[in-house]
Amino acid sequence: MKRFLLTAVVLGMTGVLGIGSAGAFSRTAQLTSEGKYSLIITEFEASGGQYERINDLGDVYFICAAYKNIGHFNKYRTCAAYLIEEINRGGVIFPGFGNTHARRLATYLDFKVSQELGNHSQMVRLGEKYIELAALEGNSPSAYINTEIHANLAIAHASLGNTEKAHNHLNLAISPDLNGEGERQGFNLIRFIIASAFSKLSQYEGAIQNLDLFDANFLPEGLRSLFQVNVEFEYARAYMGLNDRQNAAKHLHAFLSSPQASEFGAIYWIALHMLSRINAEQGDLQGALENLMQALEKIETQRSTLLVSANKIGFVADKQKVYWDATQILIRLGDLRKAFETVERGKSRALVDLLASKSRFATRGDDRNNAALMQDLEQLSLLSVALGDNPNLDDVRARSLANNTLRQELTKKAPQLSSLVSVGEAGLADIQGRLGEDEVLLEYYGHNQDLIVFAVTGTGINAVQLNGEDLAEAVALFRADIQTVNGANFQSSSRTLHDRLIKPIAAFLKGKRLTIVPHGPLHYLPFGALHDGGRYLIERFEIRLLPSASVMRFIGDKSVAAQGLLAFGNPDLNDAKYDLPGAQKETTAIAAAWTNSKILLRKHASETSFKKFAGQFKYLHLASHGVFNTDEPLKSKMLLAPDNDNDGELTVDEVYELRLNAELVTLSACETGLGDIASGDDVIGLSRGFIYAGARSVVASLWPVADEQTAFLMERFYFNLRTMGKAKALGQAQIDTKDKYPHPVYWAAFQVTGGG
Repeated sequence: MKRFLLTAVVLGMTGVLGIGSAGAFSRTAQLTSEGKYSLIITEFEASGGQYERINDLGDVYFICAAYKNIGHFNKYRTCAAYLIEEINRGGVIFPGFGNTHARRLATYLDFKVSQELGNHSQMVRLGEKYIELAALEGNSPSAYINTEIHANLAIAHASLGNTEKAHNHLNLAISPDLNGEGERQGFNLIRFIIASAFSKLSQYEGAIQNLDLFDANFLPEGLRSLFQVNVEFEYARAYMGLNDRQNAAKHLHAFLSSPQASEFGAIYWIALHMLSRINAEQGDLQGALENLMQALEKIETQRSTLLVSANKIGFVADKQKVYWDATQILIRLGDLRKAFETVERGKSRALVDLLASKSRFATRGDDRNNAALMQDLEQLSLLSVALGDNPNLDDVRARSLANNTLRQELTKKAPQLSSLVSVGEAGLADIQGRLGEDEVLLEYYGHNQDLIVFAVTGTGINAVQLNGEDLAEAVALFRADIQTVNGANFQSSSRTLHDRLIKPIAAFLKGKRLTIVPHGPLHYLPFGALHDGGRYLIERFEIRLLPSASVMRFIGDKSVAAQGLLAFGNPDLNDAKYDLPGAQKETTAIAAAWTNSKILLRKHASETSFKKFAGQFKYLHLASHGVFNTDEPLKSKMLLAPDNDNDGELTVDEVYELRLNAELVTLSACETGLGDIASGDDVIGLSRGFIYAGARSVVASLWPVADEQTAFLMERFYFNLRTMGKAKALGQAQIDTKDKYPHPVYWAAFQVTGGG
């Protein structure tokens, strides 16, 4: 029974691992039962950190679990790679249980990692795999082992919107009555697991009812305090859901005062966040801020250990509320500088998550091989994917070591690339020093129905709360109105958004240049087409956009040595319906009037030619079709002529591989400025890809544009570029186009992202 109970408790809720009786097993197992995960890791690494020297694969399993529990996911993956390598060789984790049992435990561990990273689809896949392995094992696991899998599958399905499946798994998690001491221990585990599931599904009364039935006295001595800590957290979460702040605070303090609390990385930040809400409601703003900053430190420490970009996005997505709450507290305390820097801190990290999603880092010179190595690391699968493989442990270790070395080298050699690996948000003073005397930076930041904007100048900063209610719907309505060529509804929707987003801060808009940092749905908004009842915004200001203010450090001071214009027009896509005679006329006219230009048309306007010549020119112009892929934003693309070497589809992930030295890239095509919003912040799209590849600025469109009118706008734009900056040149070209083609569908789609 003890050895069987060990297996059951190993599969305990929230990743708590333990043993059946103190002293019966190894020191690693004993420390696990006491929740001393940091000590496990310290002793393992102090002994040399060599898994081959560990005789018992069960100890390796506990070490992997320790890395998982404290949130060191990079080292967890290295440990897991060794563990599965040994399992594939026929190893078992616990004596008396076979290889299938070992695979089941390994699958469980990966199931828990997916849960902590917010990857619910992965959870469903792994949960189903676990159930299959349990059926194959023969000696069916006890009811309380199945309970956790079904309870967490209920949570995963609920998060994915599969309500019926969620309720089915929750029903399967309910266990029959058990008898005997060992079974009573299992009964208590079931109550704890189901309480957690009820709480995560917002059924708080059910959670408390099950927690009230939990009796730690029936657990082995080594597990009592460990589980009791987690019970305190679950009580706190349930009482918070019921708005019972008094009981919630009591249980939160009990949880956070435990020396074991910080070992539980997946819930520690949640507890701090809940306590901050209570402190703020009671008027203790400073205490609330301290809670939030501790939570952010825990979040960012764990995030820094993630290599797989999809995991980074999932990990960060449900934690944006912490950044938002910290920003709001700082504003209430009157510290606008720190509030703005906290916004940048959150936005910079989200930008990193998005840019890290590329298939390969763009590189410079000797860094190329190291960047390829980084890509290999990113592509290392999670433990579940490796179950059928035989990863080479020495190779995994070498890559991990090379990764750490690369991070250090990148900081020195390539600050742009380094910023995508290790984020350092810019301070307010640094950003203010990069603004012109007549320039105002507007940085929008929102969460759910809430929205604020910072108005920053070279000498001051202000923050204003805005109306963020149903903002995505309002932006979508305006875009629909503006693309209805024969309609006039855009006048009303434009004025409405202007009054919501610009009018409340009109007193701070003293200069003639606006730098706008959008957020969420505002990335899809043509700011220049907002109307105050007298004029469009583009008639009042020179406008440029930035993905985050911190990006100014990497695009503002860079000198561009390349010269001349490289223009691609009307590529031959082997289908007459895709021909763009206006684009060909546009390209020819632009190139003819530009000194030192190279023009490539039809079959010569190929993807191969772009990759070959693009790095040699200061200005790049692509007049072709653009395709925005909502489901796979990295596959959004510019269509160029295909040939034997390339398919003609220049995708976002291919753009990330380019090495450019361009002052400006103009994408005179449909929807090239669009991207996919992730983690509530920035977008993955062609504009971001070209800026990362080395362009200081990108001009791109927000919706499908007309051939003839776009040709006129682009000719005016390049004419203006001879004597004006990019933002002013585009704005004046839009005004010129408006005078000839008044409806904003013809002129408002294009915007400048990057240096203005």
